[in-house]
Amino acid sequence: MKRIVLLAITLVLAASWSVSAQGRGGDEKDREKRMEQIEAKKIGFITQSLDLSADQAKDFWPVYNAYSNEMKSIHDERREHRDQMREAMNSESGLSDSEIEASVQHRFKTEQELLDLQVKYHKKFKEVLSMKQVGELYVAEEKFKRMLLEEMKGRGSNDSRGGGGRDGRGPHDGQGLFKGSNGQNGNSNSQLWD
Repeated sequence: MKRIVLLAITLVLAASWSVSAQGRGGDEKDREKRMEQIEAKKIGFITQSLDLSADQAKDFWPVYNAYSNEMKSIHDERREHRDQMREAMNSESGLSDSEIEASVQHRFKTEQELLDLQVKYHKKFKEVLSMKQVGELYVAEEKFKRMLLEEMKGRGSNDSRGGGGRDGRGPHDGQGLFKGSNGQNGNSNSQLWD
């Protein structure tokens, strides 16, 4: 019964993201669809890894979604700044020493913002999860990232559609995410910081 409730929560969240992506054009719409599929898989993976009760899921997901949104905002800003710096460095005029220093200081600032955000939400996670589940959350996030990267690497060499990604690999359609994965993180405290 608990699994059915958690599956229902996952499906409702995935459906709400799907509705929000409607109305966007072409490539952006495809990108949003891929991101929604990845997010849905992440929700399922974390839910299963943490073995959340229905009550815990109800309390946890709003906190985690707020955390994810704030993290995404900082990552987006950092990515935009990095891309601007790369473009400027590759231009004929390049960057002055003071512009390079400002860029480095900006990176330090965003790294500190990320760390501050993690500390802030660590406290909030402890309010809705057991300490063991908090540790398992961090392990599950890292494991999910590794599995996603491995799948994307594998798809890059097998994708017959040609380039499309930043690194020349084809676009990811979200199909086959983590085939063969049972979604378990081992639930071992010895894996906390691997």
